[in-house]
Amino acid sequence: MASCKRLRSGSALIELALAVPVMALLVMGAVDFARVFYMSVEVTSAARAAAIFGSRSTASVDDTAGISLAATRAAPEVPSLTVTPAKLCGCSDGTVADCTSVSCTPKYTYIRVQTQATFTTTCPYPGIPSSIPVSAVALMRAQ
Repeated sequence: MASCKRLRSGSALIELALAVPVMALLVMGAVDFARVFYMSVEVTSAARAAAIFGSRSTASVDDTAGISLAATRAAPEVPSLTVTPAKLCGCSDGTVADCTSVSCTPKYTYIRVQTQATFTTTCPYPGIPSSIPVSAVALMRAQ
C-alpha cells in the first residue's frame, strides 16, 4: 500500500515537470501577443497624431520635423519609430495622387503619414519570426 502511494506522487511530479515548460511557453506567447498588439495601437496613434498635426494648414503639410515630432510624442514607448510624411493632392471626385499628376480644379491638399516600427519578441518561438514590422498609414485633408 505504501509503495502504491509513492508511485502516484512520483507520477504527479513527472506530470508537473512536463506541464510547467508548456505553460510557461503559453504565458510568454500571450505576453508577446499583448505587446505586439499594444505596439500596433501606438504606431497607429502616432500616424493619426502626425496627420492631424500636418493637416492644420497647408503650410504645416511641409513641416516634416513637426510632423515627426508629433508622431514620436504620440508614441513615446515605441523605439525607433520611422515617420514618412507625404504631401498629396486630390480632386472633388475623391481621387488622391501625387500633386504633379493631379490636374483638377479645385485641388485639395492632403497629408499622408506612414509610421513603422519593428517589434522584437522576448524569446524565439519555433516557426515565428523574432522581429515583426508594424506599420500604419493615416490620410487627412489639410485645412
